[in-house]
Amino acid sequence: MKNRIRNSGLFLLFCLSSYAYAQNPYNVEYNEVRGSLKSSDKYKKDFGRYHGFELPLYEGEKANFALFSADFNGRLVLVDPKGKVYKQSGEARDGMVSILTEIPISGDWILYVVGGKNDTGEFALRYAFAASNSLNISSNMDFCSSLNFLIAHAAAHFMMFPVDQLNGSGMELMGRNGNAEINEKDGSLNITIYEGADENRAKTSFNDTYSRITNCIGDWNSAEIHSKNEKEEDILNGKTFFEKGNKDGAKVSIKMIRQNNPTDYNKISYRVLLIVK
Repeated sequence: MKNRIRNSGLFLLFCLSSYAYAQNPYNVEYNEVRGSLKSSDKYKKDFGRYHGFELPLYEGEKANFALFSADFNGRLVLVDPKGKVYKQSGEARDGMVSILTEIPISGDWILYVVGGKNDTGEFALRYAFAASNSLNISSNMDFCSSLNFLIAHAAAHFMMFPVDQLNGSGMELMGRNGNAEINEKDGSLNITIYEGADENRAKTSFNDTYSRITNCIGDWNSAEIHSKNEKEEDILNGKTFFEKGNKDGAKVSIKMIRQNNPTDYNKISYRVLLIVK
């Protein structure tokens, strides 16, 4: 999907990434642009030195804008198509500020990166948009709908993902006892589908989940995952799926893991883990 921010001739923008998935009914977009606040940018008293971006937004979608800078503590100000300030961020913390909001009307909006009178420097602006049907988890989502929902949000590094809704959501992919969390190291979503001492149940859970993934994602590439003789855990069986021709796209992995206890063999347990990133 193309970068929504427009190059109006006033700003030179560098688009790093933009992802979207054909045939996926859920729509979540992500982009990052890099820019700089310069001494030549306009300054307004009681507002600050500012750099503006024009972008089309659509009624009902949700937007998340995040500004990062090591050079200055900036603010974000979102202005609606009528020229009124709709929302603005608080003060920067550790060089980062954000705005998370729902869009009330369609039209061309302006997002301002704002600094102090003497502020200049580089910044990165990351933004994600989720369509109205992609904001909430439904309890009646079947397995393929659940997987498509997760894949769509992986494209935006789960910036728009309703993590608090996932556990106990009842979505078919989670199963009765599934548990999900975001891995803070790599930003992936990890869902434990089974965990326990019964190896046969683990195998059944792995095989069933693997089969259903292959039926849902269609013609994706895949690669085997194995590791053995590890002190803490061995991957007894595993597969990673990735979209053909899109090296930066989402990846779906399923693993059957044996969790080893080096002091008591009888305490060995098994885990079936689904990873989306």
